[in-house]
This record gives sequence, structure tokens and C-alpha cells, in this order.
Amino acid sequence: MKESNIRFQPISINRSYTDEMVPGQGRERKEIFRTSQQVSLELSDFDIYEKIQVTLIENDFDQFSGNFLSTEQTEGEDEALRRAMQQAQKKAEIIVQEANLKLGGIQSVNYHDVQYMPRQQVESMAVRADSQSLMQYEQTVVVRASVTVQFLIE
Repeated sequence: MKESNIRFQPISINRSYTDEMVPGQGRERKEIFRTSQQVSLELSDFDIYEKIQVTLIENDFDQFSGNFLSTEQTEGEDEALRRAMQQAQKKAEIIVQEANLKLGGIQSVNYHDVQYMPRQQVESMAVRADSQSLMQYEQTVVVRASVTVQFLIE
């Protein structure tokens, strides 16, 4: 793994306290120090991801997560926008047809795209963590576009 593909934040240390029952002594207050650090890895070989997860688990790391991106993100965003515009046109045509009107040109367009890994996939990762492979989930990056189109009515 190239060092240029690794980014990290400084270690954070937090102090907290717990009350524990000690046999024959009652409650005892214990001081606990927790550390955390955010480390980001950029991988182009997805097969190494499972090896990293297993290594983290074997070394008692109990919290880690992944964020998936695609090399085809721009193409996905463009296709999502095309489909959103087509759907807006179809819906507007239905509305004016039912109202016995005629659809005019576009007055304005408001657009934004959102990329994310669907929650169902994140949950399926946790559910299947006891299987032989931690990678038994769909490896898909979803790109959605939201478009508001205002048409003129003639």
C-alpha cells in the first residue's frame, strides 16, 4: 500500500469513569482512558479490503467503517441527471395532458446529486460478519440525482 494513499488525524484521548462491583468491597470507581484515531485508506484493489478488516479484528479494533467510491462516478452522475430530466419531462407531459393544456419550454432547473452506500448494504455487512467472507455483499455505489424542473404551460 502506498504511503500517499494513507491519511490520518492525530490520536484523541478521552477520560471517563465507571462504577464496578468488587466482591467483598462494594462499588469501586475506575478511571478509563479511551483512544481513537481516524485513518483513511484509498484502495484501488478492492480485494485487499477484506484482509484489512480481518487484520483489524484480529488486533482488537472494534470500530471501523468503509466509504465506497467509484472510478465511474462522473459517468454515473451524468446518467442519473439524464434519467431525472427524462422523468421530469414525462411527469410534466402527463400533468398538462390531463389538464388539457400544452407543455411549453423549461423555465428553470434546480439540480443536485447525492452519492452514498445504501443503508441496507451497510446492515448486510454487519449481519454477514460471521460468515467465511466479510465481503459477501453487493459492491455497488449508488448515485442519485434530484432535479426540480419548472415548465411553462401554454
